[in-house]
Amino acid sequence: QVSTDTAVADDGSLTTSFTAGGVLYGDREDYQSIVYTFPGGATVPADFAEGRDGTAYWAMDYTPTDGPLADPTVNQTRLPEIEVAISYNGGSGQGFPLAWGLDTCAQVNHGC
Repeated sequence: QVSTDTAVADDGSLTTSFTAGGVLYGDREDYQSIVYTFPGGATVPADFAEGRDGTAYWAMDYTPTDGPLADPTVNQTRLPEIEVAISYNGGSGQGFPLAWGLDTCAQVNHGC
């Protein structure tokens, strides 16, 4: 899932950002990549990091500047789903589509 947030700039314009992250299950070395593909074709790889306790994490943040998601008034439910591809070292992988509204409202700071 992703968190979707729209912010108002000083000039009154709106920008929408998509953010996701979490704990990696298993060892960091098991993962080759986690890549999000957004409507309009933008692909955004997640970053990997290790916490102080040795736990491995991933994070992705995307603020579109062009394409359909750069327009904060677009009806996202009419766009193709966000696709997430997880690639593992060793050649295997998994893909996950994220449904608008169901999988794009994963925030704990406020509701959609």
